[in-house]
Amino acid sequence: MTRFDPIPPSIWSEGILQIPPRVVCDYRCELDALGRYENASGQSPKNLIGGIDEQATHDHFTWRFGASCVRTEYLMLDPRGLLAPVSTDILKCFSEGRIAVLDIPCGTGPGILGFLGLVAELRVRGCLPKQPLEVVITAGDISESARQLYDSMLNKAKPWLKHEGVRVKWKTYSWDAGDEPSTAELVDNWFSESPNFEEHVVLTAAFSGEAANNFETFERSFNHVASRLYNKCGTIIWVEPKMNDANKLLSKLTNMFKSIFPKWFGIEPELEDKYKWQHPFREDQLNGSLVVLRHKRLEDHS
Repeated sequence: MTRFDPIPPSIWSEGILQIPPRVVCDYRCELDALGRYENASGQSPKNLIGGIDEQATHDHFTWRFGASCVRTEYLMLDPRGLLAPVSTDILKCFSEGRIAVLDIPCGTGPGILGFLGLVAELRVRGCLPKQPLEVVITAGDISESARQLYDSMLNKAKPWLKHEGVRVKWKTYSWDAGDEPSTAELVDNWFSESPNFEEHVVLTAAFSGEAANNFETFERSFNHVASRLYNKCGTIIWVEPKMNDANKLLSKLTNMFKSIFPKWFGIEPELEDKYKWQHPFREDQLNGSLVVLRHKRLEDHS
């Protein structure tokens, strides 16, 4: 049972997920500017992960942007209804009002653009009303080249999002996930850029490859972000591909929240699903998977 009957074929056709069309257009433009379109149209290398340097960033953008984008898109769309209540709550957050997003690590923007691109397409197709929506994003990543691509992709999206009633503002910051003072400064900026917002959402996507095997390095930063939400109406969403590293990371996170924040955050079971998605530049249909862990939003105790 889906929430949209029918789901627009521009995003879901014969059981195959499509990247939102205008995201594909912007992605193609960016690849052309980098001279990477032909690479993106070919076969993807295996075991590719992002990195700090420009080469690693551009490789990841070329061959992994689409997979990361459809993962958050699928979570919000939830065509088979297996990811509720997380999927329904995310869609509600991004339907109207004012939402402050902490996007960490932001990479080149596929996670947030999966959400925003889907919302815009659903509005275009009449599946969602065009209620005023203001999204303020504080984005952190250690890679300067990733932040530059993030800025470029969001700048391309801003006009068509505005046309659908979605006003988006963002700032990117250098963020070292293993350094608690860097995290404290990032959260300070997040709150100062979104005073009196109704919703605060932390989006952490595709971080398991690094975080699962170096959890102790990042644990203090994870603790810091969570503790700063003590008096906010906040939600923390972890979205990962269904892999061993993801299972390891989410298990460690669950144990951390149970031991440190049992009174602040509700602990929900992990949800998972598999799907097929259409490559944007060739006929191939690819396999995708996700596992999501949400630490439930808090009542505003202020």
